[in-house]
Amino acid sequence: MRKFDYALVICVFVFLVGLTSLYAENPGPLYGTNESSRITNKLLRGVINIPLCVMEIPKSINIHVKNHDLFTGTFVGLGEGVYKSSKRLGYGIFETATFPCTKLKTLDSWVDHPIPFKELAE
Repeated sequence: MRKFDYALVICVFVFLVGLTSLYAENPGPLYGTNESSRITNKLLRGVINIPLCVMEIPKSINIHVKNHDLFTGTFVGLGEGVYKSSKRLGYGIFETATFPCTKLKTLDSWVDHPIPFKELAE
């Protein structure tokens, strides 16, 4: 394998390890949330939301097609998906740009959940 392939594998591994750390809800009584863990979680939320913002489009289309007919659900879901996708992109950019400042107010009210498709993982 070339050096680029090793770097890509390492980056994917680090990304997946970071993603699994976000899903850990109850780490235990000995692991309190400190400043460095809040900084890391904020950075990972932002980095995950930027590329996955486009997943809001098929998610919204799927929801509206189930609730309405195919034609209406596709166009209404497309519009809503683009709107939610742009909100998630803004949320990801904000979280990534301000990750060292954990005292800033977060934009969690912008999106349904800080991690896209978390409800599918449960």
